[in-house]
Amino acid sequence: MQSILFLLRKNIKNGIIDTFRHPLKLIVYGLIAASLVFAVIRSFTMEVDVTERLDSRILSGAFLTLLYFISIPIMLKGLSTGSTFFTMGDVNNIFAAPISPKKILVYGIGKQLATSLFLVVCFSAYGSMALKMFDLSAQNALLLVAGIALMLLIVQIITLLFFCICSARPVISRYLKLFIYFLAVYALAATISFMFINGLTLENLYTAITQPYLQYVPFIGWVHGFIFGIIESNALQTGIYAGLLLISVIISVLIFVRTKLDYYEDVLQNAESYYEFRENIRTGTVSDRMMIGSRKIALRRQGIRKGSGATTIFYKHLREGSRRSRFMFFNINTIVLIAVAAVIGLGMKSFFSAYQQKTIIYIAVAVICAYIQFFFSAAGDWVKELNKPYIFLIPDSPVKKLIMAGATSIIKPFTDGAVAFAFLWLLIGGNFLDALSCMVVYGSFGCIYISSNILAQRIVGISGNRGVFITFYMGIMVLLMIPGIVAGILLLSVTSGELMYLAATVLSLPVTVWNLFISFMIFLMCKNLLNNIE
Repeated sequence: MQSILFLLRKNIKNGIIDTFRHPLKLIVYGLIAASLVFAVIRSFTMEVDVTERLDSRILSGAFLTLLYFISIPIMLKGLSTGSTFFTMGDVNNIFAAPISPKKILVYGIGKQLATSLFLVVCFSAYGSMALKMFDLSAQNALLLVAGIALMLLIVQIITLLFFCICSARPVISRYLKLFIYFLAVYALAATISFMFINGLTLENLYTAITQPYLQYVPFIGWVHGFIFGIIESNALQTGIYAGLLLISVIISVLIFVRTKLDYYEDVLQNAESYYEFRENIRTGTVSDRMMIGSRKIALRRQGIRKGSGATTIFYKHLREGSRRSRFMFFNINTIVLIAVAAVIGLGMKSFFSAYQQKTIIYIAVAVICAYIQFFFSAAGDWVKELNKPYIFLIPDSPVKKLIMAGATSIIKPFTDGAVAFAFLWLLIGGNFLDALSCMVVYGSFGCIYISSNILAQRIVGISGNRGVFITFYMGIMVLLMIPGIVAGILLLSVTSGELMYLAATVLSLPVTVWNLFISFMIFLMCKNLLNNIE
């Protein structure tokens, strides 16, 4: 045990030293700390009118959603035989020491818990804001923060239970994974079905997210019911959910104590894979394994059979995409966009119910979805193609090769936008021209993200420092967006009142034209990127 404590001390010390040796990392941590301090100061200085305070049911639904986002990923990791509990340093230093396997596993889970507790610090900074926005007492705000900490503790204990049950039992692991997915699907189905039965109104949305059925969900719902039972002074609810949590913790600990664990081989393999993944992220290398994971790929059709010259790259990406999924351009990103559009659309529909006012909803959804798209566009087929020599050897125009390499990454935002905004139009109505404009402008932002990435690659280099690259990428992206957004706002300001019901279309027209124009110009200017394989 002393060796584990020694390693913990050294890890903390080396982590602090490493932070000061990397100025960019120190700046990022400083910005995070500054934003947290600003949030605390802003929350205590802001004035909120009593009539503008939000419905307390929003807080209940948001807290439950937060618990889901915290717990589901951690439980899924527990089914992967502790894939990220240990690093290669842990494997080299601890696994060779004469320490009980159970103590080593507790050490790994504890490290994961310590990392997750950083979330509690972040959310506690915004707890004072909730005091005013929802008319909470200081004790209740602290209870919410304590609920997040409790959820982190419970989910780590449940992760230990899953690990003990699933160790060397892949069939049980698959069933438990389906059970975890069911927890999320159950909550979504209960909320959506309630709204469709009772009507798509804001009041029904508030009622749907506070249904007592949602508190029946094991672990997640129980923590929510326990915390809000205390807040609402409901002794029976508090006692029931406290008892359920206590029983589940005791059972998990007993199973862990009585189980003989033999996980070294699995952890060693996963630690090596995770180390390779982190190195690829650090160096900017995108491998096939990162794109498709460890799952088996059904070959189905073989061979490209289409295209010549640079277009062969495009058809190659289509074939690879069809092997990864039958619906190449429809994936989890599309589902997230549909969900975001639906939630925002239904939430704003009560405030902007008139036909002429629904254009405001389209503008809000387009802005938020364009922001979310930034996180979806981090990597694509074209990034992987630049790490292979074949694209440099194709005897064709560099511009054409660059466009064909990024063609699937360009098409994807347009298909996502078409599906999300078509669904939004069916949900809230309004002018279809607004929906069509939002589809196109969303896709044009995808072109901006790709062209900004290409320009940053051209300036920094394909194998350049990733910190410098990300800095250039963010700066270039913002600079490229500004002219189109400014032009759209200016055009909207001079538009007559009779056309304001098409505000989304008027605003998106110059933004789309500028995004597509500047993206194509960057493709032309960066053609030399493929002239030199070095």
